[in-house]
Order: sequence, then C-alpha cells, then structure tokens
Amino acid sequence: MVRKIWCLAAGVTVVLLGVTTSSARSRAVQPPAFERVLMPFVGEGSVANQYWLSQFWAKNESDTPIPIFFPYPCQLGEGCSPNRPGELVAHGLLVINPTNRGASGVFLNMGKGRLRDLAYTLRVEDVSGLDVAFVTLGGTELPLVPVDRFSSTVTLLNIPASSGTLKLLRVYGWTGEPANVTVRIYSSQDNAEVLLRTQTLALQAGATESGFEAYPAFGMVDLTFTITTLASQATEGRLNIEITADSGHQIWSFLALLQQGDRSFTAITPGR
Repeated sequence: MVRKIWCLAAGVTVVLLGVTTSSARSRAVQPPAFERVLMPFVGEGSVANQYWLSQFWAKNESDTPIPIFFPYPCQLGEGCSPNRPGELVAHGLLVINPTNRGASGVFLNMGKGRLRDLAYTLRVEDVSGLDVAFVTLGGTELPLVPVDRFSSTVTLLNIPASSGTLKLLRVYGWTGEPANVTVRIYSSQDNAEVLLRTQTLALQAGATESGFEAYPAFGMVDLTFTITTLASQATEGRLNIEITADSGHQIWSFLALLQQGDRSFTAITPGR
C-alpha cells in the first residue's frame, strides 16, 4: 500500500516562517520518542530569477511502522489531522511534494533511531517553464541532516571563485532559537590559512508546532561579490569558509553555487 503526505509549504526561500515567541518556545518540549532531521530545502520559490522546486521521496524499508511528524497540513494514508504525528507503515512510501510558495528548511521528526530504516531522496531543481504538476525532479541531491552533523563551527573547503556563478551561503540552527553566526573567509597559503574577511549573519527565529521543533532558525547571505573579490588574494583562486555560531548554538550550512540558466546547482557541504 502506498502512503503519501502531500504538503502545502508557506513562505519564501530567504525568509523563515512561523516565528514563535520565546515564551511560547519555552513551553515546547521535544517528544522523547522522536528525533529530528533537517530537510535543508523544502518548497518552491524564486531563487536568483529561477523557479526552484523540491521533492522528497522516502520508503520505510523495515517491517514496523515509523512514527512521523511533519509540520505542514498533510494526509498520511487514510488521513491525519494537521500538526499531529502519524505513521509511515512498514514498507510504505512517503512523498512530500510542496505545491505553494517556498520555505528555507523544515524538520522532519521521526521515531528515535529510525532514520537508518528510511531510504530517501531530496532533490531540488529549477523548473522554470515546466509543468510542475507532472515533473519528476533530477537536479541537485541534498542530504537529510541529523543531530550529529550539527556543530558550533562548520567549515566549507575548496570554494571555487568562478565568475558568473551565484554563491549563496545558507545556515541553519538545530533549534528555532535565533542566533548570530560569524562567517570567516580564508585563503590557504603555504599549508596555513590566512584570514581575508570576517562578517556576521543573523539567523532569524524558527518555530515549534505541537511540541516539536518544526522550523529551524535560518539565515542566507549572497557571497558572490565577496568571493570574487577575495579570490585574487587566494592561492589558485580557492577559498575556505568557516561559520561559527554564538555560544550554545549548533548549526549546519552549505554553499549553493548557481550558474544562471542551469537547472541544478552545486552544493558544497561540510565534510567529516
């Protein structure tokens, strides 16, 4: 039996939705039987004058149901109430296919330890000029990001400075709490790093839904001009980017390299 979630996204790519006040957030407690993973691009919207769409497909490869909470109003199997947990049945299929506007990222909450039972693909593609009702995406593959991939400092290595490419840095918090991050850009010279630029980026607040962390704190900055300018000072035109969060905050980040006219982008993600 095929089980699906059809989700209605809300917002735009560069603005995180559903801001929750600190007093409301303090009353939200993550349900202990669940763990969350970041879906770093969910929805559809205009990015760099191109129209981007994401699709998420997953299959439960185990013989037992997986409890799942997703914050958008949805239908799971025969149906589920908005903002309430459901189940992905044994060997069932899950499809999240947002069909309105866009979102910077969202948390998929599932039963603890069950991510290993999930086969999945999250793809993002420029669908400008296509009928999005019938498109199956190729495009760029993005990971689901569990808690052990978040840290206080994220490093992106070997950043190309090719001209004509838009360079968008996207930073996510492990919770919806707002935070500031420091972005440092280095050149690697003689087996050492030389600091070329420092700037700050504010992560806007995310939100909780029904006691779950549902939307991460998020910030995005266009580094196209900065990287192009600094590349002349870098060995072979390559740079490293270090993103450090305020004390007590955990983050994850990737750099999207978009070539105008391409239907996919290159995602530079942190290695381990």
